[in-house]
Amino acid sequence: MAIKDRKQREKEEKRRMILDTAMKLFVSEGFANVSTRKIGEKIEFSPTLIYFYFKSKEEILYTLYLEGFEKLFERLEETKRIPNPLKRLEEAIRVSVDFSIEQPEYLYLMLSIRPDSHIHTSDFKWDQSLRVKEFFGKITKQAADEGFIDSKDLELLNLTSWAYNHGISSLYTMSRNNDFPYALTKDVLHQSVKFYIKLLTKKKESKKKD
Repeated sequence: MAIKDRKQREKEEKRRMILDTAMKLFVSEGFANVSTRKIGEKIEFSPTLIYFYFKSKEEILYTLYLEGFEKLFERLEETKRIPNPLKRLEEAIRVSVDFSIEQPEYLYLMLSIRPDSHIHTSDFKWDQSLRVKEFFGKITKQAADEGFIDSKDLELLNLTSWAYNHGISSLYTMSRNNDFPYALTKDVLHQSVKFYIKLLTKKKESKKKD
């Protein structure tokens, strides 16, 4: 391997170490309680080295925030192969649920953590969840256009689906705490998704094409 390639790989590995360590600390200790120095101490990196890769802990958080949504959208894109929009909507919500189960740390950062309000973060746009709303909105509109869903207010229905999608995923992250009063398993979550889709489905949907 060429020296240039090796150095590039080492840079990427160090950057990944910073991100992975920061994510664990942000989740376990809270964003406000974690400094770049603390991140560096965990992996024996100097603050100078941390700042070589990221100008602030806000940038580290934002990078993880974007990564999480990109990972989610990679999975959501696969649902586009399903021709039936109602089945696609069900699968897309199930994909989101499974993501929350398999990537709870990312989900926590994506939905729960933002920099403190007094910190200037105008360089960052915390609007990736709107992409989720738009993604589900397109499926919902197609399902309505093709007669699978009967709704006079698609925007309200889309908002409801978006809220359900985020809500069921957030509940799972909460259920991981020992004092959470309700046991949420993968099977229970999937049953909930089926029930939600059933509520949306126009009667005699079974006559529609798959």
